[in-house]
Amino acid sequence: MKLLFCSLMSLSAVQFVNANPVEQSQVPMDTAVYPLWENYYKIEKSDPQQAEQMLLQISQITPNDVRVWKSLTYLRINQKNNQGALDSIVKARALAPQDESLTLQQAYLLNGLERNAEALELFKSVRDSTNPDTKATAEQAVKNLQGSNDQSGSRVFADVYFSPSYEGRFDLGLFPLKARAGRYFGEGQQGQLYGFASINRDTRSSGNTNPEVLGSNAVIYDDNAAIVGVGVSYQPWLQLPVRAYAEVGGSYDLIDRDRSKFRESINAGLTGYQEWNSDQWCEQAACPNWHTDAYGNIATYSREDYSVLADMRVRTGLGFANNSVQLYGKFHSINDTAHRYYNNFAEAGPGVSWKPFAQFPMTLRVEQLYGKYVTSTPTDVKDTFNNTRVELTIYQGF
Repeated sequence: MKLLFCSLMSLSAVQFVNANPVEQSQVPMDTAVYPLWENYYKIEKSDPQQAEQMLLQISQITPNDVRVWKSLTYLRINQKNNQGALDSIVKARALAPQDESLTLQQAYLLNGLERNAEALELFKSVRDSTNPDTKATAEQAVKNLQGSNDQSGSRVFADVYFSPSYEGRFDLGLFPLKARAGRYFGEGQQGQLYGFASINRDTRSSGNTNPEVLGSNAVIYDDNAAIVGVGVSYQPWLQLPVRAYAEVGGSYDLIDRDRSKFRESINAGLTGYQEWNSDQWCEQAACPNWHTDAYGNIATYSREDYSVLADMRVRTGLGFANNSVQLYGKFHSINDTAHRYYNNFAEAGPGVSWKPFAQFPMTLRVEQLYGKYVTSTPTDVKDTFNNTRVELTIYQGF
């Protein structure tokens, strides 16, 4: 079975092409390679065969420059020459044996060549990585390959998500919790069938204390409900990190909202998440890398009268110590088709994150965001805001 993790191969390719060997390499270079690198970048896309010959010429001059072999690997992947890419990445790993991204890349190439036993061993070698992203990627790949080679391999999963936060603009705390358990389906385990239970509560919403008068004094900031149900999700293209999903269940309002507390809960939509990481800028441990992640979700919700809500977020900035500390800028927007002003805004600002434990998936974030409501703002509500946000996120898969 081929894993077809093309998005990760493309990510690595971006890392290679953005790493300017002339400027960043720690290996002393003969000045003769400078014009060769310049010419290589000029013809890399227009004449890949000539570009490959140029890289091989550079490798004769600076054979210990790992970026030469990384660039050659990227070029050969683009030409669908997996065997050639494997040959060059073996040389890259010999020069940088601690670079886990190269280990993953070699494993993908071996998998593409149907050498799954070798690929499996490489994935296993980074399962205990201190980088949580590498660890999660390797563990999933091991599950996929063991599932294809051994029918007794686990095809079940479970996960827990808990992300309490403080929102300064409302002076409240939010407490979302969701747990799932289910089974993968599909050749690449790209589908999921699962049961779930979730609860969402905030510290300021209050229900109607006088039920005889509808809407008399209920104050609602967030959806305060407990939900139990079943769901299905499917990733149609393994090279594209986008999932379609649908969930059906029953919900119970945790506060009085002048309606029956028991309701159906149906939601369906598309969601996606992707990360990009550059190479570390230098060999020293304190040197940063550039990190970017993007998230998007568009869905319809029965609890919102089936209005469609789109949520998009991008964070980009510097990562330190294998991204355990990040300094970043954030852009976030939400829009809905019901034109509720509080669900139609854009915000941006700086943030910092910290992952204190290498083996425990917990991240603490502090952000200072400045935003604007973009539609249907009431006259008694200011259309701009600032928000100090503190969030603790825990996600654990089993």
